[in-house]
Amino acid sequence: MKIVAPLVVLWVMCSSCGPPQEYTRWGLPEGAKMRLGKGRIAEIEFSPTGDLLAAASSSGVWLYDTATLKETAIFTESWGGAASIAFSPDGRTLAAGNRRGIHLWDVSSGTKLGKFPRYTYVVNSVEFNREGSAIASAHQDGTVRVWDARTGEQLQKLLGHTAPVNSAVFSPDGNTLASGDIDGMLRLWDVNTGTCLRAVSGHNYISSLAFNRDGVTLASGGWDNAVRLWNTETGEHQPTHSRHGGQVQCVMFSPDGSTLASSGNDSRVQLWDIKKMRVRQTLSSYSGGMNSVAFSPDGKILAGALYKGTVQLWDVDSGEVAGTVLDHPYDMTSLAVIPSGSVLAGSSRNELLVWNAKTGELMRTLTEDYRQVGPLAFSPDGSVLACGGHTSIGLWDAETWELQFRTDEDQDRVTRPVFSSDGSVLAAGGRGGTVGLWNAETGEHLHTINAHTDRVHSVAFSPDGNTLASGSADKTVGLWNSDTGELKHILSGHTDEVRSVAFTRDGSGLASGDDYGAVRLWDVNTGEHRQTLDGISGIIRNMAFSPVGSTLAVGHSHITLLVRGEKAWELERQIAGHTGAVYDLAFSPDGETLYGAGGDGTVLIWDHDAAPPAASSTVSIAPSWTTSPVLGTQFTLSLVIESGENVAGFEATVLFDPDALRYVDSGYSSFFPGALHVIPPVVEEGRVTFGGQSMDGVGEGDGKLDMLTFEVLAVKDSVVKLLEVSLIDPDGNRTYPSLEDGRMVPPAPRPGM
Repeated sequence: MKIVAPLVVLWVMCSSCGPPQEYTRWGLPEGAKMRLGKGRIAEIEFSPTGDLLAAASSSGVWLYDTATLKETAIFTESWGGAASIAFSPDGRTLAAGNRRGIHLWDVSSGTKLGKFPRYTYVVNSVEFNREGSAIASAHQDGTVRVWDARTGEQLQKLLGHTAPVNSAVFSPDGNTLASGDIDGMLRLWDVNTGTCLRAVSGHNYISSLAFNRDGVTLASGGWDNAVRLWNTETGEHQPTHSRHGGQVQCVMFSPDGSTLASSGNDSRVQLWDIKKMRVRQTLSSYSGGMNSVAFSPDGKILAGALYKGTVQLWDVDSGEVAGTVLDHPYDMTSLAVIPSGSVLAGSSRNELLVWNAKTGELMRTLTEDYRQVGPLAFSPDGSVLACGGHTSIGLWDAETWELQFRTDEDQDRVTRPVFSSDGSVLAAGGRGGTVGLWNAETGEHLHTINAHTDRVHSVAFSPDGNTLASGSADKTVGLWNSDTGELKHILSGHTDEVRSVAFTRDGSGLASGDDYGAVRLWDVNTGEHRQTLDGISGIIRNMAFSPVGSTLAVGHSHITLLVRGEKAWELERQIAGHTGAVYDLAFSPDGETLYGAGGDGTVLIWDHDAAPPAASSTVSIAPSWTTSPVLGTQFTLSLVIESGENVAGFEATVLFDPDALRYVDSGYSSFFPGALHVIPPVVEEGRVTFGGQSMDGVGEGDGKLDMLTFEVLAVKDSVVKLLEVSLIDPDGNRTYPSLEDGRMVPPAPRPGM
């Protein structure tokens, strides 16, 4: 075992002052030229020999040399991130589970060995048995499955859970499988026969399971803040007194079975003496909860994956920190590019990160209280970086990176700050529907505009600084005189919260985007509506106009680029690469580079001209306009695709009015050449997510992707909206077609009525 190294040495190796790393260009999505951050971590595991530490992240599976804590490889393809990982007992194979199945890799060569099954729902955990001949998987659809690790043949499909299963683990002899679901049900299975041996309940939500080496003792962790030890022969559990102050995310036994480690979202790891069943040591991170822990094979080192974005390693005997792996932020929520184009700033939880925008070198990490780190903006001259926070705005010197001052504390949470064109005024929205303005040099409060009846999500200054735009949760956009606060126009027409506003380069137009996926374009001088751009999937979180040319970038579940044509704005292309929502966008000053900040914990950097082209297909609700049947009856709408190419599967989310309609069924396709394997639908209030994969070949051209059946609850005018649709090719690559919604209207009144 060669993992322990002096903390000082590891800090030097992992510090942000070193040269840019090649790993920023490993395993990039098509069209991207750099990745900053490696993605948020779901699970960590040591290799059986202890020389590697694997991290399942939202960008792929990262491997680290445990002697140096340097990254050695990333395993990723079009399938994106990983939710769970497992080394085979001989260390030669790595299995990774995610929303598209189980993927196998040769550890030494990095060669992908295969994927199975072809058709599955989200995989939440994977584990090899002791011989390495079988893999157990826990699934979001409530199933537990056992696979032949060499052929991918399904050996068992274990049915009985009625909720998503988070964890499935083999007993040491491989004859028993334990599984736990989000309803707190623990089941024990006979692996050979598929019989359920026992079902017991002890938590309100089971997050993690682990067998001890004796094969009789099973540990469970749950969201009731508890750790329990079960006797698998009797189904009884020992009384435990967890000291966790929050949800328990992971449990893991030491290799010798004497110690149980449990981690939670209370920033602590507890080490339990199994014989006495009491906590003998607590390891604190002081930087956020931990969603995964792992013992080294010799039991001397414990690794924990922290929500903050690091992997912390402790010496088990002393409790001292033995090393740190950096650059795995949980999410990236905001970006700002300095006007010179040389510096890129990003915010993630309780940190400000500052990179060299050209090389990707991390120059500074500025740690703050999590309530004080939020949306970012550089001043026009690039001398100051403003950061919106929970109750105030912080201003940092962009040369020394020292905090200059904060605006006065205010109970009204502030959103993204923006500078006026001359840099003298700073504005930000508030939770109470207000827009505040401050002197950017002194922090003095100038005045407050009582702009809206609900929270202000976004504000923007016009290029000349005379007009301030505000987008609100009250579904309106306000245009205000920035000097006096006098109202110029209230722009109405959005059907959901307006989350983003942006002025065109010349200041004559304004774009506004809402939570319903619509972008509306307005004439600033008259307040008139010019155009509505539908068919964008998901909440529109941010928009940015290119400083050169006529491109509007829209961030939602991916990135949509719109270009201004002769008469109207049109779709230019769509960019898929983030495995989480796109929270923020920024162009370089020359307009050639586009930066995207994602909920997957990464910043992806794209060459604007080299970005992948938009999908040529369209998916629509048909008929687009239908008269409502009578109350209590059912009717069917079709999900129609036009100009489909090489489509092996799809996923779709549809919004509907829950007061008017009740979702009944879906899963009937005539587009694919063979049978459709249906992904179990996820139904929430006013929303259903569903999909399927072809059992035989790909679909081409036009046809019905699916058919949706609804029951009429009320005869009223309502929209059936496609919130998000992705088309999947045989290799798992996704494209995002243009979307067209449908509408249900009441019957026309009879003459004379």
